[in-house]
Amino acid sequence: MSYTDYRAEADKCRRDSQRAYREARKDAEFAESQYRAGRNLRRHAAWLARHPDLSSADYGSPASWEESARITEQLADTMLQCSFSATARARDYAAMARGYDRMAAERDARLAAYAAPVSA
Repeated sequence: MSYTDYRAEADKCRRDSQRAYREARKDAEFAESQYRAGRNLRRHAAWLARHPDLSSADYGSPASWEESARITEQLADTMLQCSFSATARARDYAAMARGYDRMAAERDARLAAYAAPVSA
C-alpha cells in the first residue's frame, strides 16, 4: 500500500475548485454580455422594422438582425450551461478536499495514538 499525502491532495482539490469557480464566473459574465448584446440586437431590429426606409442590402433587414440576436442568445445559453457545469465541478472538488482533510485528520489521530507513551 502506498502512502498518500492527504493534505497535499486536499490542497490540490481546493486549487482545482477555485479554478473551476473562476471559470464558472468568467463563463457567466460572458453569457451575461451575450444576453445584453442579443437584447440590443433585438431592440435594433424592432427599430429598423419601424424605419423600413433604412433597410438595405449592406445594412441588413429586421429579419437578419433578429437572426443575429437569436444566434447571440443561443451562444449565451451555451455559455450559461458551461458555467453551471463548472460550478458543479467546483463543488465536487471542494467536497473531495473536505474528504481528504477528514482522512488526514484521522491519520494524524491514529499516528498520535500510536506514538503516545503507554503508561503502566
